[in-house]
Amino acid sequence: MTDIKNSEVLSYTLRIFIRVIGRRTAENFAIDTIGAVTRQLTEKYPFLRYVEIRNMIVYSGELDAISINPALDAVDTGEIVKAVSDLFDGIAKSLGASEVYDFDDAEFYFINEIRDELGEHYDSLFRKFGLALDVKQSDFIINMREASKVKIQKMKVSDLMEHIIRILISLLNRQMEEAEVIKTITTVKKNLEGQYDILKFIEISSTKDRNGIYGVTVKPDFDAAWTTNKNTILEAFILAVGKCTDLKTRRSFIEDFRVSLGSKDLSKMKKISVNLEAIDITLQQQIHELLIRKTLEVLIAIIGEKTSISYAVVTLGKIITELQEKHDVLRLMIIDKTRFNEGIQAFDIRSEVNTVESYRLGKALKDVIKKTQDNLEDKTHPFVEDFKNRIGQEYLSEIEKIGVNLHLLELRKFV
Repeated sequence: MTDIKNSEVLSYTLRIFIRVIGRRTAENFAIDTIGAVTRQLTEKYPFLRYVEIRNMIVYSGELDAISINPALDAVDTGEIVKAVSDLFDGIAKSLGASEVYDFDDAEFYFINEIRDELGEHYDSLFRKFGLALDVKQSDFIINMREASKVKIQKMKVSDLMEHIIRILISLLNRQMEEAEVIKTITTVKKNLEGQYDILKFIEISSTKDRNGIYGVTVKPDFDAAWTTNKNTILEAFILAVGKCTDLKTRRSFIEDFRVSLGSKDLSKMKKISVNLEAIDITLQQQIHELLIRKTLEVLIAIIGEKTSISYAVVTLGKIITELQEKHDVLRLMIIDKTRFNEGIQAFDIRSEVNTVESYRLGKALKDVIKKTQDNLEDKTHPFVEDFKNRIGQEYLSEIEKIGVNLHLLELRKFV
């Protein structure tokens, strides 16, 4: 151990810093970063003036980038190790604030990579003088993340928000026409503006431009007004749009959103603590709500085909009211009497339906369908067959899972 020179220890350590940082960025960036941090520490550790780190624009390769004066060997090795410890802190702060070094969870592996490169020999040397790299790990992460806070505050979230909206438009477009998508997302925005005033800085055009694209603009005021609850605003917007999806789209909605967003913007969202996993869980838990809405929508269409949409809503409303004493879950389906002519939009389906036992919901929906069948069934109108065709195989499978036996309803006409 005593034969190891200070110059060798520091030279080897600096080269490893450059190698590890350079793997995720570029050697030039790594050399500039290490050089800047070393110069900043020269006032505290004057012996660092013996260390010269030169930019690779002039010198090629890390071997040529570092030059150490042998005078460093006369310095107490304990002081060298203290300087290395502060180098770790300085590098963490520098990387955390850097726009170039922007990798998810990179800070968790940095120290391990350094230790692996150092090997047991140099790790033991540092530990001997009080620098335990396993202990340094937590300090490194804290320093990186504290420095990252400034970068996050400066993040141009308006660009991110615009990208998010365009992706949401694309995902909704899988289940509805583009004009209806724009109307849906615009409604979501307006509904949320009361809670998040910052959304007023988002403009979504209701008409296509000359290139056939609906314009989406997030004004610079969005960044200026950006508050500390960044994640809450984005989560609320994504969740609200997600709630407008049908069963098929919802199954993979968040995963498709991740893929479309890309790693760079996903990293930004992670930095401002947007929890896509929580949104996905919430959306998947709302399957009951979707089944009810789809069932009512189909029944309205079947009844309305022979009469009118408003009459269909009134009729279905009466059926639901009649059955509420038998099935209290139906009390969670509220009808707005001022919106009869809007079809399914007249129904407010409370989120509590998602916590109701599936078998109870199944019994209630079966009786609603059965009563509607009693009102419509005749020899010229195969009601159940019509219902099955309109609701589609995916929804059909889901309502049968919760106990809606359409086959038995179909047999009733032969009894």
